[in-house]
Amino acid sequence: MPSEHQDIIDLLADKPYLKDLFLEVGLDSQLTQLLQELISVTDDDRPLNGQVISRSTIFERTERFIQCSRKVDEVDNTDDQGQPRQPTQFVPPLAKGQLIKAKFSAVGSELDREHFAIVWDAIPNRDSIQVIPTESMKSKIKETKHRFSIGKIRPLSLATAVCMEQITCISRKRIVKTEFTKQNIPVYLSSDQEKRIEEGIRVMLLNEESLLEHLIKNNLKFIPQFDNPAQQLTHLLRPLMSKSYDKKVLTYTLYNDSTEYKITWVKTSLKKERRVRTIQSLANVIDTDTKDRITARNEIYQKMLETVIS
Repeated sequence: MPSEHQDIIDLLADKPYLKDLFLEVGLDSQLTQLLQELISVTDDDRPLNGQVISRSTIFERTERFIQCSRKVDEVDNTDDQGQPRQPTQFVPPLAKGQLIKAKFSAVGSELDREHFAIVWDAIPNRDSIQVIPTESMKSKIKETKHRFSIGKIRPLSLATAVCMEQITCISRKRIVKTEFTKQNIPVYLSSDQEKRIEEGIRVMLLNEESLLEHLIKNNLKFIPQFDNPAQQLTHLLRPLMSKSYDKKVLTYTLYNDSTEYKITWVKTSLKKERRVRTIQSLANVIDTDTKDRITARNEIYQKMLETVIS
């Protein structure tokens, strides 16, 4: 063999397992093309968010994609006696509101690695399922229409935030876990948690007006004074089912709640932009080292009322 190939000879001598790989690549044109694509991968510079996705991270994502693709379908191909039969559906069965853990392999800023997710639609004989990815509701997470808390899902220790902007369909091949208790039984959302997500879908996907949006866009020289602040400050990101006015009093109702809530508009000394930021901050408040978000929200509300003018 020519001396210019001595480096290859040395490499094969040092790593003999590469010989079989070289032969595989040389005999498979698709594999050769794929290898050429992999060799061309470089760090992905994302200038808008100042992020750089490293070459090694892209390889890890590619590896996860291949691992999921290789996973064998789990189907009901045996009967109660363990005898083979023609499969009719995937197993284990999945249902709306069920908690799963799935393996994602992102492109760009898409969801990556293993994440908990909530099944939102699953047809028994269809591989693709619709899921809502979730994350732990950590102290620095701001609640918005794109991401908000639905409270605790047992047995998880922290409250759960649903990532509405990441709603997607995945293959069942991506699922890595469907049971999360010592008894190895599935975990499901409560009815109230499902209803809160449905409200989020109304705001996020159907563009229904939330209470927060209504307060920001209307009566620009006024601020809202809630009849029951402790309760109504939790309504800000929820959609309005109905609303009516009697002079400066707004009466509204929410979905899944027939109670009529009232807000009185009071004049404020706040300038337009400051008014918007203040009302917005009532919804987007976070936990800090010195106070939780409920306390912080109440303080913002009380300071806002100090700007009332007669």
